[in-house]
Amino acid sequence: MEQGIHTWTIGAIRGIGAPKNTPDSIITFLETNFRKLTEDPEFHTVMRDIAHPVMYRDRKAFLKNMQDGFETYGKLIEALNLKPEQK
Repeated sequence: MEQGIHTWTIGAIRGIGAPKNTPDSIITFLETNFRKLTEDPEFHTVMRDIAHPVMYRDRKAFLKNMQDGFETYGKLIEALNLKPEQK
């Protein structure tokens, strides 16, 4: 809270998705290799230089993060009575 005003900011969330029935072996392969990438110091440097911090989450943690975000944004949309633009 700054000067009596509540503020809330959320950055961009990036992740990799796969179709629902993707075999576990492929999911594990992707998860393992993306984790390795996010542990690479050069990758962290590049991402830091373009202002994109890296925070690896496994599939369960990422799913929970997305579900929490949908819930949070849903409440915000409802509280603000936001409606889609009609064109």
